[in-house]
Amino acid sequence: AQVLARYSGGVFGGQPAVTRHTYGDGRAWYLSTLPDPAALRTLLTRAADEAGVRPPLNPLPAGVEAVHRGDLLFLLNHGTEPVTVRLPGGRCEDLLTDHSFEGMITLGRFGVAVLRQTPG
Repeated sequence: AQVLARYSGGVFGGQPAVTRHTYGDGRAWYLSTLPDPAALRTLLTRAADEAGVRPPLNPLPAGVEAVHRGDLLFLLNHGTEPVTVRLPGGRCEDLLTDHSFEGMITLGRFGVAVLRQTPG
């Protein structure tokens, strides 16, 4: 395993805190601690980049989750304020409301949309 980060002090000072093992086409990461949010974000971003994982929409407003399931795009606003999300090219229909959107959609507080791209 390759050591990516070590403890900087304390009883575990100098010991591995984050390791990565490469085997065949795969990789396994091990964290022996819960890093602060900024460090965890950096580690998860690096692991996703190395795995070729890309977000369905980028950028996303804070608190918004986007997930592809087949040809559907699920958008969830986990926040208490409305947010506007930039959509991928083309016209989309929200299967929950039967409204069509192109370019942008506004999700209300705790809002949800299930979008399917429509021809045209």
